[in-house]
Amino acid sequence: MKTIIIPTDFSTVAENAMSFVNAIASRKQTRVVLVHTYYLPVIAAPEAGYAQAASLDYMEEELETKLKETCTKFRRTYPNVTYEAKVLNGFLVDVLPNLAKEMNADLIIMGTDGAYGLKQVFLGTNSVEVLTEATCPVLIIPAEAHFRGIEQIVFATDLWEEPSPDMLMVVEIARMFKAEISFVYIPVNGTKELSDEDWKNFYQQLNYDKISFHIQQGRNIEEGIRSFTEKMAADIVVMINYRRTFWDQLFTTSQTKQMAYHTKVPLLVLHA
Repeated sequence: MKTIIIPTDFSTVAENAMSFVNAIASRKQTRVVLVHTYYLPVIAAPEAGYAQAASLDYMEEELETKLKETCTKFRRTYPNVTYEAKVLNGFLVDVLPNLAKEMNADLIIMGTDGAYGLKQVFLGTNSVEVLTEATCPVLIIPAEAHFRGIEQIVFATDLWEEPSPDMLMVVEIARMFKAEISFVYIPVNGTKELSDEDWKNFYQQLNYDKISFHIQQGRNIEEGIRSFTEKMAADIVVMINYRRTFWDQLFTTSQTKQMAYHTKVPLLVLHA
């Protein structure tokens, strides 16, 4: 893992997400890019444009200074991590996916503010864009989730294919923390039945010893994931979107929305 991007607004929520960033980045020689975005609309009148440009320059300088001070603070504690500061004009949902592509980022980590924040991440049109447009995995950190190590990773999916680079990144994180990866399959109508041979082949391709496979019953995917996550005391939940039906089932029930609003477990979204 070479590059992690984290958007920050200098809030306690963003600081909390940084604890996850630093814990992961400090275990490898990783570049961490802190990004702050702002938006100023374009004003057509020339005289107003001059004033806006001056205001924009001042704002950028102030924000860059603050962001660089934050980077300096982290460098003292994590000298093996390279921290960079970027202040960009534009909406976060537009800037972040483009920046991730430009920098060939391996991971985006975003803090969210409790129930409201998670609602925006999962169900708000703009925030869903970050998850769908980003070409790299996105790790969502609820404000209630404080870093205390990573011992248990729950990986929920509805279909096995060849392990993707994103999936292998999960194994990489698990190796860093010597964590267990518990793969869970929730059988519901229309999903593929998995044989013992499926599990065996998948295990061999991942090449990691601390892996277990489970079948969790539930009335729907959301209920199965939530029950299994609680049972395993997961530190991170991973979901991968292999086909649209998985997300359709996940995001169309009121119970699922309640899960998104109230979950306290970091969620890592992969892109197949």
